[in-house]
Amino acid sequence: MNTKVAKLSQAVRRQIRRMLADDPEFYVPIRKLFAQLVDEWPGEYPDFERAVRTEPGLVVEEAHDRDLEPGEARELEKVGFYQGPRARLRERVPTYKDMMGILERHTSRMLDSLGQAYGLAADQLSAEEEDMMLDLLQNAKQLRTAVVDLGKAGGQPLPAGKKKPAGKRHGRKET
Repeated sequence: MNTKVAKLSQAVRRQIRRMLADDPEFYVPIRKLFAQLVDEWPGEYPDFERAVRTEPGLVVEEAHDRDLEPGEARELEKVGFYQGPRARLRERVPTYKDMMGILERHTSRMLDSLGQAYGLAADQLSAEEEDMMLDLLQNAKQLRTAVVDLGKAGGQPLPAGKKKPAGKRHGRKET
């Protein structure tokens, strides 16, 4: 194994800093950086990751991704979902407003993905599976609403609200 760490060129270093400064996410997957700089980096991804990890001014955090088959990871990368460690600029520290924006984007993306999955599979689900999916969608909507409300509250505690009664909220669609 090569233990010598390749150095980032000044041009690649500038591009990484610009990308990390401009990305709406504070922690950007190193694989995403590599994908955008692959033509300017002479080596393979593991060498790029090691170089990024040793770069002063960057903070690298490990991701808590689930294990994927190599083919699954490549397919997800094609649509913009990257796994693995993430980097951020040391001086770019997210504010409360920034964190709420990130949470809003992620909960909205989750809700959109669940809605698309339901749309694709609805006619293949059993009644029980459909009820579970509809409950999941409803919970995701409530989570997004809570995140938006929390963001609007600006970090202040939200007033206690009425809890919805537990139980089935959806009926089976007629086909």
